[in-house]
Amino acid sequence: MIYVKLSLDCGEFMKNIAFVIQRYGEEIVGGSETYCRELAERLVNTYNVDILTTCAKSYESWKNEYPEGKTVENGVTVLRFRNDKKRNRLFGRYTKFLQKKKNKTVLDEVTWMNLQGPYSKNLLAYLENHQDNYDLIIFVTYLYFNSYYGLQIAPHKSVLIPTAHDEPPIYYSMFNTVFHLAQGHVFLTEEEKDFVFKRFPGLQSNYRVIGMGIDDQTKQLTATTEIDSKIEKAASEDYVVYVGRIDTEKNIGELVDYFNRFIKDTGSDLRLYLTGSLQMDIPKQKNISYLGFVSEQEKKYLLEHARAFIMPSRFESFSIATLEAMNFGAPVFVNKSCEVLNGHVERSQAGLSYRNYEEFKDGLQSMLTNTTLVENMRGNGKKYVSQHYEWDVIIKKYVEFIDECCQNTKR
Repeated sequence: MIYVKLSLDCGEFMKNIAFVIQRYGEEIVGGSETYCRELAERLVNTYNVDILTTCAKSYESWKNEYPEGKTVENGVTVLRFRNDKKRNRLFGRYTKFLQKKKNKTVLDEVTWMNLQGPYSKNLLAYLENHQDNYDLIIFVTYLYFNSYYGLQIAPHKSVLIPTAHDEPPIYYSMFNTVFHLAQGHVFLTEEEKDFVFKRFPGLQSNYRVIGMGIDDQTKQLTATTEIDSKIEKAASEDYVVYVGRIDTEKNIGELVDYFNRFIKDTGSDLRLYLTGSLQMDIPKQKNISYLGFVSEQEKKYLLEHARAFIMPSRFESFSIATLEAMNFGAPVFVNKSCEVLNGHVERSQAGLSYRNYEEFKDGLQSMLTNTTLVENMRGNGKKYVSQHYEWDVIIKKYVEFIDECCQNTKR
């Protein structure tokens, strides 16, 4: 049941907004999912906000783990729908087959989408039957079943936050129509916007480049919070750090290889710490350590004391982790082949980038030896985040854009 309440500030009816996202919850670790949740929880002061999502926690299986039905979480109404089936076990094999196939058909690509999931016909049926209850429907990420089919239900009142980057699926012809269907788009970075408009020529869209705020949580962290002795000991060493999902998709294998070569070539005692969700094997060796999951306070502590935060990923649409590192004063060292990461570095002057091992070696050496450079980077990063990514700035832009889109649907 969709409810309407009065705004005490203006005496007008509050607009009803729906976010469509593949999975949702405080336990969910994922860039798009975190972005959706953080945004929705701040927009409840201005709109009635519903989340339309599935019962899944894992994107690898889409197993139904949350109870089906309605809950209210931090002021946000969450409607969860069961997935009809788990992710098909043939999905990985079919993905590799399709990427190699030269003459793909739309049927091939739709088969891929249906195998990928999350496959919830009830979610789509609800959207079909209740679309008139919403002033605007916002789809977060372009990639999944719920966005692909959901955007076709009410395109005239739909906005897509694609979180797009240069990856094989975005070149599938099945997405040509979907990107053109949305009334509006929100891009996280200028690089994402440029990429999407190049990929989909002729795109007529009301759009904004807005990004994500990251300041509120960090302001709540204090020096009085207890730090695990293991983290304190680690931070007493000379080290660089990576925070995030530790898997091949994030190019961690190359980072480990480059770091080992750096230690061998320079004889440095520098250590590399990895922290986050472990999805691959990390070789046991003296200079590389996996610290497991850490609290927000411990993450802040590690970043504040690090020589640098390294982000080796080639594919990022925004990179919350990189901006958090800047906000905590860590110089950032990023993969230059990722235009989004390189764009953050060039605009902020808060770090360096590398394309190959030689540039990795030279850049890391500079960060270890050039004290003036590093101190400037620390200050520049904090300034960059404060000016562009505080939540008050982000929410103001979103409210203006949502109200404009809602007005357009009434014309």
